[in-house]
Amino acid sequence: MRAVMRAFMLVLGLVLLPLGGAAVGRAHAPGAGWSRTLQDVSKKAGAAIGQSDLSSRLAGAPGYAALGLGLVLLALGIKPGRRDRVSSDQLKRGGSELAANGVLEIDKKAQRRTAKQAEALAKKDPVTAAEMLLEAGLADRAADLFIKAEQFVRAAEIRHDQNRFQESAELYQRAGKWDTAGQILSTQSEWAKAAECFLKAGKMSVAAEMFEKRITCDPRSLSAYINASASYMQVKNFQRAHELLTKAVSMKPDFLLGRLWLGRVLSLMDSLDQAKAQYDEVLLQAQSDPAKYKKEIGEAQYMSASYWFQKQQYEKAIDGYRKAQASGYDNADSRFSWGQAVLQTLDPKGDQAENKKRIAEAVSLFRRSVEMNPNNYMSHLWLAQGLVLMRVEGDDEGNRKLTSEACEEYRKVLRLNAGNADAKKGMERISCPGAN
Repeated sequence: MRAVMRAFMLVLGLVLLPLGGAAVGRAHAPGAGWSRTLQDVSKKAGAAIGQSDLSSRLAGAPGYAALGLGLVLLALGIKPGRRDRVSSDQLKRGGSELAANGVLEIDKKAQRRTAKQAEALAKKDPVTAAEMLLEAGLADRAADLFIKAEQFVRAAEIRHDQNRFQESAELYQRAGKWDTAGQILSTQSEWAKAAECFLKAGKMSVAAEMFEKRITCDPRSLSAYINASASYMQVKNFQRAHELLTKAVSMKPDFLLGRLWLGRVLSLMDSLDQAKAQYDEVLLQAQSDPAKYKKEIGEAQYMSASYWFQKQQYEKAIDGYRKAQASGYDNADSRFSWGQAVLQTLDPKGDQAENKKRIAEAVSLFRRSVEMNPNNYMSHLWLAQGLVLMRVEGDDEGNRKLTSEACEEYRKVLRLNAGNADAKKGMERISCPGAN
């Protein structure tokens, strides 16, 4: 008899569990508010076990799940007063897992129902059917329906939200010409989303056009000016990038990022003095919060150092490279240029000990540049030349090692840049094995 009662409670409990979940599912749209509902079900299920008055727990859908869970556990022999009684935390975890599984199953069933309804509606009203699928979390099927309905922008937006930018860009292009009067896209957010897709898909010309449209929607969107300028710079339209960045900093003179980008484009336009002025302004504004603008400071210091290098002010350039590195701006190019600047300060008639020290510093910088980018043949070439300069008259053993290493660096240059005349001449000059 007891076995029969336990079997009855087990069956009844298993019936009540999904009923409670189904009632909850009808009260909520799929995917909305499930977290709070699951917490309620779990809490009520854990509290209901072992209680004599279960009726107070049944006021609402979660009560069915609670009662069902209680009956299942009692049927399995778990109840208060026994030595194998589980803790309240275990009950809560068990209730939460059972309720979650029930809700997930309900969610899948709801999706299947929605999919069938949308399929039935698709021929008559594909757009509404697609919206139904999207609401049910079936984004891929929704996008396919939008494409069939030639609603390419809606499909493109879905692909954007899925980070499938190449597909999104292609769909935006299928939508037609970018005519705001035609209302294909009209709001700032729509243009921004389209622009991002083209930018990440590598379609820079179209991305620039999209960001221009965004500026039309919101002429004070500073980020749109930056993104449009960056896109134009990729296609070497430096003049338009310069115009947009100049406009941005005129609207907001303390726009530090805008000045940094303006300095970049001016450098590419060979307007070095104007570029230096922008980098100086970046450094000045960044002093308001050096920790926040550490990256910007590093780049501005590096670009200022490059300016002084071009002006053959090598001591100032070296100081700039050091400051850039101290701010975290450190890469193969900066180390290479820094090493070049150091070698330019050698004085044949000056203190030879100081010259030796500087040569060693330059070689150390070239070594680091090669480590950071082994494929830059120029770093290998200058490292080889620096190693040759390190040789000291009378130190035969040390000189052999330096010569051998220099020869290997020259060979690396030729592997990376076949026929390099400087490497060939260098090998002949120090009698490297295999030199022609």
